[in-house]
Amino acid sequence: IGVYVKFTQKTLEEGRQIIILTPSESHLSVWVKIFRGRFGDRVVVFDENISQKNKYIKWLKIRNAQIDIALGMRSTIFAPFNKLGLIIVDQEHNSLYKEERAPRYNAREVALKRAELEKVPIILSSETPSLESYWNTLKNNYLKLNLILGKKEDSLLKNKLVDMNKEKSKKKLISYELQESILRSLKKKKQVVLFLNKRGFSSFVICNKCGFIPKCPDCNHILSYHLDFFNTAQLVCHSCGKRIRMLKICSRCGSKDIKPLGVGTQKLESEIKKMFPRAKTRRIDQDAIVQKEEHIKLLKDFKSGEIDILIGTQMVIKEVDFKNVDLVGIVFADTLLNLPDYRSSEKNFQLLYEVISPFKKIELPIEIIIQTFNPEHHSIVALKERNYDYFYQKEIALRKELDYPPFTHLIKIEVKGKGKEQVEQKMKLLIAYIDSISKKEETPEFKLLGSENMQAWKFRNIFKAQLIIKVKELEKFNKIINKSLNKILSNYFDKENRLTIDVDPVKML
Repeated sequence: IGVYVKFTQKTLEEGRQIIILTPSESHLSVWVKIFRGRFGDRVVVFDENISQKNKYIKWLKIRNAQIDIALGMRSTIFAPFNKLGLIIVDQEHNSLYKEERAPRYNAREVALKRAELEKVPIILSSETPSLESYWNTLKNNYLKLNLILGKKEDSLLKNKLVDMNKEKSKKKLISYELQESILRSLKKKKQVVLFLNKRGFSSFVICNKCGFIPKCPDCNHILSYHLDFFNTAQLVCHSCGKRIRMLKICSRCGSKDIKPLGVGTQKLESEIKKMFPRAKTRRIDQDAIVQKEEHIKLLKDFKSGEIDILIGTQMVIKEVDFKNVDLVGIVFADTLLNLPDYRSSEKNFQLLYEVISPFKKIELPIEIIIQTFNPEHHSIVALKERNYDYFYQKEIALRKELDYPPFTHLIKIEVKGKGKEQVEQKMKLLIAYIDSISKKEETPEFKLLGSENMQAWKFRNIFKAQLIIKVKELEKFNKIINKSLNKILSNYFDKENRLTIDVDPVKML
C-alpha cells in the first residue's frame, strides 16, 4: 500500500482526484486505516453499512469538490469526480467486483473503461492476477510491474504435498503426515492453523479406492451429484446440461466404492478433538462466530496462546496473529477444483495462495502441508512452488483449447420459475429464437451450450434452466440478438417466470 500512497500524494499535488476500489469490507478496513491517517478529511469511505442518506451526502461532497479521495467497494467506481487523476483496483482478480444483481456489471471492467474515456492512469493490483489481466500484460495492453519479496522471507516457507490417494481411506480428513506434524508442533508449544474452504464444496462423487472424480465427457467440468423426484441419483453437468446415471463402477479402477463427498469445518473440528483431546481447539467461521465480540475474543485468545489449534475458512487468515504458528495445514486443497466452472482452477489457486501469503511475512520457519487428491494438477503444483507463471502457462493453454475467456466471451442465459414445465417451455422458446438468429448471414459465429436434452433442475425452491453462449464478436452479436428480445420479454416473461442474461459471468451456476 505504501507505493499507492506515493502515487496518491503525487496525484493530489497535481490537483486531481483518486478512486480506490477494494473487493470486501476486510480489505477496505486496511486501506481506511492507512489513508485516513495520512490524508485525513480528504478521504471519503463507502463501506457496506453506509445508509442511502449518508451515501447521497458524500456523493454531493464529491460533486462539490470537497473530497479528493473516494475509497470503497464496487459501486464507488461511479463517484462523480470532475478532475479524476487516478484509479486503483486492489485485488483486481476478486470475483466480488462483479455485481450479480441488475444492473449487472464488473467494477474492474467499468474502471478500465472509465480510465480510457477520461484518459487517466489505472492500477490493477494482485499477487495472483486474473487470467484476463495477465493475458493483457503479455499482449502489451497493460504495463506489468513486479514488486518482488525478498528471498529471506520466501525461503522460510516449507511447502509439502500429501497425496490423499495413498491414504488407506479416502474418507479420512487428516493424513498420517499432517497428524504427525501437528503432534510435533504441539510438543514444541507452537500453534497450528488448519484451513478448509467448506463454501467451495459442490456435491460430487469420488471413488474411495483411487480418488477418481467423474467429469462431463462433453465439456470436462465436474459432474454434480443430484437426486431427482424419485430419489434416483444422477450426475449433472451444470455447464452444458448433460445428465448421466450415477456410476456403479469406477471407470478408472473398477471399484464399486463410489460415494458422494462432502465435508465442513464442524466435522473437521470433531475429528481433531478426537485425535488431540488435550489440545485447545477452536473453530472460526461464519457459523461458529456470530457476534463481533466473539470474533475479537477469539483473536485475543489465539494471540495469548490460549488456543493450540485454530480451524477455519477464509476468515482464519484475516486479522489473526500468526507469530507463534509453525504449521499450516490446507486440509483439502481441491475444493474449488470440483466446482462446475471453467474458472475453478484459477479460483482454487488464487484462494489458497491468499491463505499462504500472510505467512511469508513471519520471520520464523513455517511448514505448510497441502493435502490433495490431485497432486499433479497444475494449480496444486503452482501453489506448492508459489509460481504464478507456471500456473498461467498451463491454464491459458487449456482455455485456448476449450475456447474459453480470454479467447471468447460467454453469455449466461437463465430462466427461473416455480413450475418445471413452464421453465422448460420458456427456455425452448429462447433456444428456437437463438437458432433462428444463427441462420442469418450477418450473425457472427457462436456456439450454444446446454440446448440438447435441456432440463430444468430445482434450486432453492425454484426451478432453473440455463444456456451458455460462446461468442467472439460480442458487440455485433448483442446488436442482432437484441432486435427481437424485448418483444419476447414482454410477451413470455413476467414475475413468475424470469429471464436473466449475464454477459461474462463470474459464477457459472
